[in-house]
Amino acid sequence: MGRRVRHAVRRPDDRGARSRRRQPRHRPRVRGVGQHRHGVGFPARRARAPARSGAHSAYEAIEATVARRLLIVGAGGHGRAVADVAAATGWTLAGFIERAGPDAGPDIVGSDDDLSACVVRYAIDGAVVGVGNTALGRRVELFERLRALGLALPTLVHPRAALSSSARLGAGCVVFPGAVLGAGVVVGDNVVVYSGAIVEHGCRLADHVYLSPAAVLAGEVCVEDGAFIGAGAIVVPRVTVGKQATVAAGAVVVHDVPAGETVKGVPARGAGRS
Repeated sequence: MGRRVRHAVRRPDDRGARSRRRQPRHRPRVRGVGQHRHGVGFPARRARAPARSGAHSAYEAIEATVARRLLIVGAGGHGRAVADVAAATGWTLAGFIERAGPDAGPDIVGSDDDLSACVVRYAIDGAVVGVGNTALGRRVELFERLRALGLALPTLVHPRAALSSSARLGAGCVVFPGAVLGAGVVVGDNVVVYSGAIVEHGCRLADHVYLSPAAVLAGEVCVEDGAFIGAGAIVVPRVTVGKQATVAAGAVVVHDVPAGETVKGVPARGAGRS
């Protein structure tokens, strides 16, 4: 017929010059537990804030703990509770140190006198104090011994604790599940914040402070070295609890507590020197 066929018969797989290859539909992948939604490796909703010089970010305390060997000095009830927090943050328990020595139980690896030898024998990566509030003075002594050995003194923060990204914690602290640390909270070394305790914005906890379960510091409270706050006690805003002072369980503190003083009741009143 003399005319050139303008369009040849197309093969089934030929879609023409203007046809675009069909793009595969994006399928959202299931995120792993704790994976950031942008896939950058930080826990979801907990991307790390920039660290400040000389202090730990609250979440760095969690991220820094990997599967390493931890020694807990003290094998009583508090020490066992610390072991639970350590396991939840990825540490492997190497064992406990106890005054009575290895005869006290199968997971006791030595006595206080064996501390240096145990660190070498069991290839210890870090250690924390596991002595509770029945021996507050001994907690300080043991912490200084661990520091003198040059051991890492990790801060253990349970994944179910709620910490502001601006909270800062020192070495060797233990924060239990359900605890809350608000904005701008600063915590010293070897501090215990027990389950359900609330430390609101701007509070300052010095070294070796011990907060019992459900204690409430209601904002801008200063708790000085070695002070003890009993279970369910409430300290109202802008109050100072002095060095080595004791606030009894259930007390409501509305005025400053002098160093070494014990207070109890509602409102809290002096009950003598601790």
